[in-house]
Amino acid sequence: MIDVNKLQSVKLFRWTRDYLFQVIAKIVIDDPILLSAFKEIDRADFVPEKLLDSAYADSELELAYGEKLTSPIIVADMLNQVKPVPGGVYLDIGTGTGYVAALLAYSATETGKVYSIERIQWLWEAARSNVRKYKFSNVEIVYRDGMEGLPLKAPFDGIHVSFILDDATVDRLKTQLRNNGGKLVYPDSNNNIIVLERSGDNYTTEIVKGHVFQTGKIGLS
Repeated sequence: MIDVNKLQSVKLFRWTRDYLFQVIAKIVIDDPILLSAFKEIDRADFVPEKLLDSAYADSELELAYGEKLTSPIIVADMLNQVKPVPGGVYLDIGTGTGYVAALLAYSATETGKVYSIERIQWLWEAARSNVRKYKFSNVEIVYRDGMEGLPLKAPFDGIHVSFILDDATVDRLKTQLRNNGGKLVYPDSNNNIIVLERSGDNYTTEIVKGHVFQTGKIGLS
């Protein structure tokens, strides 16, 4: 488990891209494919210009209208649970500015596919622009409500959700997982990361403790 309090105490200096990567590599990610994605995808490319000084900080960043960017350590921890692989098909719900979609696209390679759903138009537009910087051919940013998932594109090897889900939404999303080993990774209201893995009609659940998340909202805005 990540000691978030200990990480926060290291804020006596400005976090750099290199330092953030060292932290992620040392205490968060144990998968070489995903680690390579974090090395190559620059978080600063997904942060508004006014927030660039904090692009590599281990903190949530306030955007506008109550929207926030998840801290990079939490992003790393959640994607480490998804464990994306080349050729995999992934769904990202809550695109934000596109950082997670880009990390998944890099990890899945051109043989895989990533669908990312965003319900807020200005974020959807920003994410599309940001992801285009990397010229990925395997990622699609979708403008719609994400609570239903994307059943027509299922099954998914992994589904990443950036906000707290209710039980009904979890029940809908888990049926869109690949039968043998598909994973749904999402937060709960107790500040835990839930890792739900499918095996046929059976599901196992693992709890990763120690984070804070927003609650999901319904509809387009």
